[in-house]
Amino acid sequence: MYQSFLCCWSTFKPRHYKLVDSVYPKNELESRPNANIDKLVFYSCSHGEKLSRIGEYLFLKLSRDLYRQKLARVRVGTECFIRLLKSSHHHNSQSSFIDSYLKMVEKLLETNDSQMEDLAIECYIVFAQIDEVQPNYLRRYDSFIPKFSSMCFANRGNRIKQQRCNGLKGLLALIWRATSGDYHSDFWNQEHMDKVIPSILLNIKEDSDENSLDNVRFSVNTFSSQENTEPYIIAAECLREIMGKSSYGSFQCVLEPLLTFCDDQKKWLPPATFAIHVFKVVVYSIQGTSSIIVIEQLLKHLDKFKTKNVQERIGMATVLSNIVLIAGQSIGPLLLATYNNMLKNLKMSVTYQKSGKCKDVENELVFQETFTHAIGNFASILPDYQKVEIMTFTTNEICKIHDNEEKASIDSYYHHVLASTFLKIATKYKTVYLSNLFTDNFMSTLLRLGLHPNIEIRLIVQKIFHTLLDRKDNLKNLENLQFINDIDELNLTIEKCSKADQMFSRRFITSVSDVFYDIMFLVPNEDEKVISTHIQAILCTMCLFCVEVGCDETLVEMIHLCASYQGIAININNDFSDLKRYHIHMLCGKFFNFISLILQIPSFLQHVKDILNLRKINFDINSIKDGTFDEIFDRSLIIEALKANGLDVGRFNTPLGSDVDKMGKDPLLKIGTPHRKGSNFSSTEIRNHFQTTNNVSFDISIDWSPEASEAGTRRNTLTETKDIDTINSSTIVSLRQIMHSPNTSSDEIRKDKDKSIALLMPYRKGHIDDVSKALLRDNSSNLSARIKNIIEKTNIQEEERNYLRNKPKNVFDIAIPESFIF
Repeated sequence: MYQSFLCCWSTFKPRHYKLVDSVYPKNELESRPNANIDKLVFYSCSHGEKLSRIGEYLFLKLSRDLYRQKLARVRVGTECFIRLLKSSHHHNSQSSFIDSYLKMVEKLLETNDSQMEDLAIECYIVFAQIDEVQPNYLRRYDSFIPKFSSMCFANRGNRIKQQRCNGLKGLLALIWRATSGDYHSDFWNQEHMDKVIPSILLNIKEDSDENSLDNVRFSVNTFSSQENTEPYIIAAECLREIMGKSSYGSFQCVLEPLLTFCDDQKKWLPPATFAIHVFKVVVYSIQGTSSIIVIEQLLKHLDKFKTKNVQERIGMATVLSNIVLIAGQSIGPLLLATYNNMLKNLKMSVTYQKSGKCKDVENELVFQETFTHAIGNFASILPDYQKVEIMTFTTNEICKIHDNEEKASIDSYYHHVLASTFLKIATKYKTVYLSNLFTDNFMSTLLRLGLHPNIEIRLIVQKIFHTLLDRKDNLKNLENLQFINDIDELNLTIEKCSKADQMFSRRFITSVSDVFYDIMFLVPNEDEKVISTHIQAILCTMCLFCVEVGCDETLVEMIHLCASYQGIAININNDFSDLKRYHIHMLCGKFFNFISLILQIPSFLQHVKDILNLRKINFDINSIKDGTFDEIFDRSLIIEALKANGLDVGRFNTPLGSDVDKMGKDPLLKIGTPHRKGSNFSSTEIRNHFQTTNNVSFDISIDWSPEASEAGTRRNTLTETKDIDTINSSTIVSLRQIMHSPNTSSDEIRKDKDKSIALLMPYRKGHIDDVSKALLRDNSSNLSARIKNIIEKTNIQEEERNYLRNKPKNVFDIAIPESFIF
């Protein structure tokens, strides 16, 4: 009323009102303010306290012009607002002026006029780019979020693209402004995100072309070319900004609407191009180590589906396999929890598939394969030490077997899937030091896994050994090893064995040979393709051990293993098929051919060549069936050749196999030790054996004796009870041989073992009170002797001090009489 009254007498108007009126041109069709705009700006800068009143008056005039449809004058008013806003950054009354400015923008948006909407968006973008002197804690953006979001859904008229661009630009400006300070935390409310996120996702282009994915990772200057900007580019920028500005606590509010949108719009269905594109934008935009949250939220969302909608689960698994590679730097302390969650989803799918309730088995298998690939990608981005933890965790999961037949059947398939996952992880691991990778726990678990009842898992274990042992890319030359005349034909990279590898060999190679000996008994008898594949894999592993860990212990142990294979192949007491015996003989021939060329021992090399030539001339498959196969490698000749070359052949006296004497308990007690009863085991018997071996500790003690030493090795004599060859002492001649023969390593080992047993027997069988009394009695009886020793030591020290005190003088210090000097 007061302002209307002043309009009647312009002379009485305040100066700032007059300056505002003077800005408008006389021609109402002109849309640009005249030169007086500079006077108004200068006055507002000089009189900052008047800025809020100038804003109120400008808003009043703009509202009248809008009501009267004087659009040119409206443009003049908005131009004045913009100029004043840009020049008011140092005034304390800027906050009140901004309130009037936002009322003006809201007024323009309410007109539903396309030109006014464009003008309002332009004004709001200017507002979003300025810095406020004092933040306004009471300012809210509730009125702008619904309006901008509704503009993003425009689908009628000729200006659909422009309207959507305006809405997205408004949201982008709103994100900039609302996230510029902590006092705007209400922007991250779930109610607001439920409107903003779908508005953004609706305008993201669903296209798998590379051109459409250019803006996945890199930002674009959205407002540099407003005329030609596409909605999907602005939408991607909005999503990038909103994820980049989100805090750790607000990620869930942003991701839940995103996941819900993909559910409602069926964006998970394969090939899930849209979901992959969106989640790539999300993961690339998140800062620091927070990308793991996206993976966790996606896994939680996958838990909701459980066994339903297999097509959508396949899409989610595809998204996971694509985004885990991007989140490489975000994996931290939640590693095992996330990995365990993945395994739970995988096991749920396997259980559902094997339960008989699954109607779409084919797609369920596709989901398992895709999810396994995602787990492999997840593990590939981890540091090496965490990959080892993951592999150990996986092997422990595989080693769990139930007694229930139905559960065991489900677990067998689940373990096969886990083993495939383990192999994928192993292919991503680059081995440098074997001792760092093959820890006691990891190696023992992996060896137990080599005796798994599932034949496919045993083959995968061999491939895992291939991948982890191959450090110099020799695997491709050893996978299908054939007979060769020169080692150079294989183009192998062989380096001198390091000290660390020697320690690794001394620690584990005997356990490896024992388990590999038992593995041969588990190879099936009938299917030629399966037999050939498994035996070829075993041969490749043996050759890799010789090449990658080529110390004397490894070479001798692998030769011992190969000779043992030949022994079981010619043994007619086991029930091996003729086909299996034939392939074992082929393995022995190829390995001896390979190792003889590696060692270059003349007698050994010549013997191998002679046997192979005889086989070429006289070999007959019927001789294996009849048990008359004579073209075999002479074990004693090989031992003599190795011994003559300075190698320790003591291990040849020890039979291979994880039997009762080595393990402390017979792990194959339920089915008989393999080297005694053959290999016709049922699946239940093998599973029982595998359950027993889960509690077995392999002999991984270290041989500290020098390589050339013939003395007995200082192994773990307290727990190891190896068979020692003894001479039959039933005759006088044999007794004389024992008396006149020098002490061998076996004798020393026997004496050491007897001493150990004598020392430990009172503690094992005696009562604790008797042991305590004996210890106290020994201490009391030795008390006087100890006191005497202390006194003697004290006397000796005192005598030494006296001697030093009375030490004769140096000859140069003696005073010689003058009569003796001439």
